[in-house]
Amino acid sequence: MRKKACDWIEKFYILTKGEKAGQKVKLLLWQKWLIYSIFCFYGNIDVETFDEDGNYIGKTKKYTRIINDVLLLIASGNAKTTLIGFINAYLLYSSVLPSCKIYIGSNAYKQSRLCYDTTANIIERNRVLRENARIRNSTGEIEIPRTHAKLTAMSSDGSNLEGIIPAVLIIDEIHEMKNSSYAANLRKSTNRDDFLVIEMTTNGTVRGGYLDERLEEADRHLKNTATIQDDRKLFVIYEQDSPDEISIDNIMILKKSNPSLGYAVNIPILKSFLFFVVSIVVIYSNFL
Repeated sequence: MRKKACDWIEKFYILTKGEKAGQKVKLLLWQKWLIYSIFCFYGNIDVETFDEDGNYIGKTKKYTRIINDVLLLIASGNAKTTLIGFINAYLLYSSVLPSCKIYIGSNAYKQSRLCYDTTANIIERNRVLRENARIRNSTGEIEIPRTHAKLTAMSSDGSNLEGIIPAVLIIDEIHEMKNSSYAANLRKSTNRDDFLVIEMTTNGTVRGGYLDERLEEADRHLKNTATIQDDRKLFVIYEQDSPDEISIDNIMILKKSNPSLGYAVNIPILKSFLFFVVSIVVIYSNFL
């Protein structure tokens, strides 16, 4: 049903970064799979209903998109921000989420702005998309009057908007968050039955923070040990099974944590980085 999301992206989008900048987008298999997983599955979902006075009525069935909560963990350099830019632009122009209001949040406005700039660049590269958009770089906002859609960048270290009702929340680099308070405050504002939350991140170095909470939740769901199994959650974890798999001699095994290996992820550069890391570990071990 929503295969058209991938078709639309490949029809209208032009790459804005790297050696292939200016060429038409050709989505990688893992990118298509993620887009299909979010937008292709619909079903009857239990929805809490209230009367006009706010009194609880009960649960009713509503036919809607199943996936509404996504965690994407992937190694740095795999074009996750570009992929989210693709999804943002698609949602701004399509009717998948009517009057779609997208808010990008992160620990730092600079990070949110990176995701915003990627989306804006995608739109500006296409004449048809550009002519139907109002891009206000000074305030970090993109508005599409035809679809009554809007994208806004914000962060925990800047001024956030009160009273927002997002259709979509993009929460970027959650590994930098020492606790769940900022993400939880954003999540509380999702007051639509068809809302979508996408949290994306690299693994980072902050342990015991919000990312670890989410990974523990993912582990419970994937092992079917969660107290309440929520089929509307999608956990996409690209990582190596063991540190022993990190090898310069078998670089392709790193595709587990780098699904864009050979495309966005340059193999010679990755080999050089691994050689540096392994050398440092050996030197440190010998020193001890």
